[in-house]
Amino acid sequence: MTVTTPPLIGVLMCQSNQEGQLILTVENLYLAPLYHSGAVAVPLPHHLADDPLYLAAALKSLSGIFLPGSPCNIEPHHYGEEAEETSNDPGRDKLALMLVRHALNTGLPLLGSCRGVHEMVVATGGKLWRQLHNVEGVREHEVNPDGSPEAKFAPVHGLEISPGGWLDSWVTPGEAVRVNTLHQQGIREVGPGVFIEARADDGLIEAISIPEHPFAFGVQWHPEWGALHDEPLSKQIFDAFVAACRVWQAEHQALALTPLA
Repeated sequence: MTVTTPPLIGVLMCQSNQEGQLILTVENLYLAPLYHSGAVAVPLPHHLADDPLYLAAALKSLSGIFLPGSPCNIEPHHYGEEAEETSNDPGRDKLALMLVRHALNTGLPLLGSCRGVHEMVVATGGKLWRQLHNVEGVREHEVNPDGSPEAKFAPVHGLEISPGGWLDSWVTPGEAVRVNTLHQQGIREVGPGVFIEARADDGLIEAISIPEHPFAFGVQWHPEWGALHDEPLSKQIFDAFVAACRVWQAEHQALALTPLA
């Protein structure tokens, strides 16, 4: 029996130092929703950014890129600021920005959440607020960072969804949408060609897309938790992303798979 190969989706990892050893990790929270929507997650090591041949080989097998959240932040020099970032991961910065630009140049499907949407914004010429608690008129967005998963990922604030975008097509007209919030930084401004899909009820940008791209979509919140707990909009985000990856695979990778015994 042969079946259509599930799309392979590259997922960025984060580097940290544990007892003197540098390790790359990605939370299962970010991998499981891709599996549940019908895809296979492939963690991407940072050293791919240092070898164009190896990076090209990896990208040749992928049908999409997922940029998940992270405890670290993008170094400010990537968006024109000189101050240093105390919690950083330069290897992820380098690979993420390369992958976003590759996806935008080729039409490869792209999804970002939390830090991932920041990477999309910076790669397309936008800027970030480094600390939201210093921004006048913006609420505290780092809510329950150390609580139970149920507390951390509970809906906290509403969304004002822009007409005509993907989010607008995914929600019932008039539906009140609420999302979780777990971020110190936020989107200050977007670059050319980027559509603001939604804002928080305090005006902060919460979702973006790139209309000229088949699927390039990013959100400030964490839909992963909701997708695993049957929250309709969160599940729709991952289902739509994986569907776009299947289209890419059909157009670029005519593969069949014989399951192992």
